[in-house]
Amino acid sequence: MSGDTHVHALPSMASMIARIDGEHQLVAMEDGLYLRARSDGALSLLAPLEADDSATRSNDCDPQSFHRRV
Repeated sequence: MSGDTHVHALPSMASMIARIDGEHQLVAMEDGLYLRARSDGALSLLAPLEADDSATRSNDCDPQSFHRRV
C-alpha cells in the first residue's frame, strides 16, 4: 500500500468498496452489488438491489437487524 489516492469513474453512485483479493473489489452502487476488476475497472453485476423497490439504496439498513456480538 502506497497511501496514494486514486479516483475512478463509475456509472452510478457508489456507497462502499471492499477488497476481495489482489485483483477484485466488491462495489455497492445505487442499483446493485458489483464485482470490479482492478486491472481494467470492468464491472460485473453480482446482485441487483431490490429491483421491485426503487426507494432502496445500497447504504440502507435496519439497525434492529444487527446484534452486538461479545
